[in-house]
Amino acid sequence: MAVLGLDAGTHNICASVAREGNVEVATDRGGNRHIPTVWAESAMEREFWGHTAKRQNLLNPSRTRCSWPDVSLASSVQASSAQASSEQASSAQASSEQASRIRSTEDLRARTLHQAKRLAEDYVGRSILQGVIAAPTHWPDSAKEELRTWAGKAGLEVLGVINEAEAAIEAYQLADRITGPVVVYQFGASSVEIALLEVGDGNVRMLSNWRETSLNGEQVQRRLYRKLVQDSVARIGPTVLEHPMALQRLSDLAERAMVRLSYDSQADIELPFLVPSAGGPHNHFQTRVTRRELELLVADLVQRSVQACEALLRDSGFSVNSIKAVVLTGGLSHMPMVQRTVSTYFDQPALHHIPPSEVVSLGAARHGGLMAGILRKPFEDTGTRRTWTATIPPASASVIPSAQS
Repeated sequence: MAVLGLDAGTHNICASVAREGNVEVATDRGGNRHIPTVWAESAMEREFWGHTAKRQNLLNPSRTRCSWPDVSLASSVQASSAQASSEQASSAQASSEQASRIRSTEDLRARTLHQAKRLAEDYVGRSILQGVIAAPTHWPDSAKEELRTWAGKAGLEVLGVINEAEAAIEAYQLADRITGPVVVYQFGASSVEIALLEVGDGNVRMLSNWRETSLNGEQVQRRLYRKLVQDSVARIGPTVLEHPMALQRLSDLAERAMVRLSYDSQADIELPFLVPSAGGPHNHFQTRVTRRELELLVADLVQRSVQACEALLRDSGFSVNSIKAVVLTGGLSHMPMVQRTVSTYFDQPALHHIPPSEVVSLGAARHGGLMAGILRKPFEDTGTRRTWTATIPPASASVIPSAQS
């Protein structure tokens, strides 16, 4: 028997499974641990989803759409290349309207959950009928309940819907390890969200939440993308701006370079035949981006995220010294600069040895595993929140190196 745990993120979905006393992240056949929540349709009406759909966004924006409500993928990527052509920017809105006719939003969400369920089933080699879904902390209860409907259409019995912040705390078993206020810091693709919770005796209680939508991972990627566009124009010429395929390739590489720079001090970028019409060796784009360059590009964004922490504590009447633990979640929390900055502000090591982009789905899977009885509890149940026997590495063990470039 296996139970599914889903982190229904706005840009990517992460699926974990609890089985035979263990909890692990499910991967697709390509080894990917996070799947974009993007659907696309070709001119021949063939459907794609995930990475394949995302790659065709700039080439076919009118038939590309994201599943979740906070995201307009076409507009966000097109905004990045607005400097390339005002005509592209003006067509983004029309493309978005055309995309809305592909399928209803509800249908796309149900199909996305179904694909995530199939991914997990392929990974474990058996059917999965039950699961727990972690929803964005700011979502109202009505929206979280709608997840049950979408999941039901996907063939999944939902054992529970919990907040992302609660799932992250449960992944670390903090409710049975410490007593007092805990901060969950999330730097995600669509927003920065800071949650303040009270934990102890196996219970978790939400105290306050702060969400900054004007600050998000898309901004980080956009800044790196613009740098790559400027560099390619300087080396090849303005003809780069006239080729959607070239801009799409640069956008994809910007995202991959961000991931690479989370664990390496530099990322080498090479795009042969970036602009086919240019001819000769000058249409090959090659450059190197260092972690330090990326940090300089986004330092103000990271600092603004700390200001969000300050605002949350101030409005809630808590001091930095009163916080017992800080948990990092969200894809951008893999950045060593984010880890250092948050740890410095709270004057304690921020927990990130469970990968921040996976901790929520792992917590949801563990919660589901307990509810289904396939994970053993180390303590007597003292409340609605539970912990598990899964081994947590020591705080000194870091999946993402913190060494500076």
